[in-house]
Amino acid sequence: MKNFRKLLLSPVGRINRLPFIIGVFVLTALYIAQHAIYPILGTGLTAFFIPMVFFFLNLHIVFCLSGKRLHDLGRTTWPLFGMFALLFMAMMIVGLKFGMLQYFESVADLMNDPILQQDTEAMRAAVQPLEEAYQQNMKANMPKISAVLAITPLAFTIWLATTPGQKGDNRYGAPPAGNK
Repeated sequence: MKNFRKLLLSPVGRINRLPFIIGVFVLTALYIAQHAIYPILGTGLTAFFIPMVFFFLNLHIVFCLSGKRLHDLGRTTWPLFGMFALLFMAMMIVGLKFGMLQYFESVADLMNDPILQQDTEAMRAAVQPLEEAYQQNMKANMPKISAVLAITPLAFTIWLATTPGQKGDNRYGAPPAGNK
């Protein structure tokens, strides 16, 4: 258990490919378990805060695993931040492709209507069909969206899992035992 804690939660040092792959599988299992818990939470503050805690925990684990693996390659963690930047750009492109801009433009037009500005219920009634149409579009295209958003982290993970580490010492420390 101590080794898993160090593997998943400590950003210090280097790890070789096998512990990295094990860590990725453990993170994947944790992610699946977390998503199994979400429906049980219901609504309310608990349903808001627990996923937020899991989000930051997952982000920390990704940073620790990938950072140590990058250190074993003799690299800084900047490629990890580059991967997150690419993922963010992909999310923006996906959002624009599947109607995010049209949705916001339509809602902005409604918000500028002086008659609707006076009546909150009328504003909600006018916005609701736009929200439903956008959500239906996103839901219908979710397999495509998920595939596009999975490409960047998957390619990055495969790169880290297949690239051999540096054999000797580097600025991040001595090579891990059995470095491959």
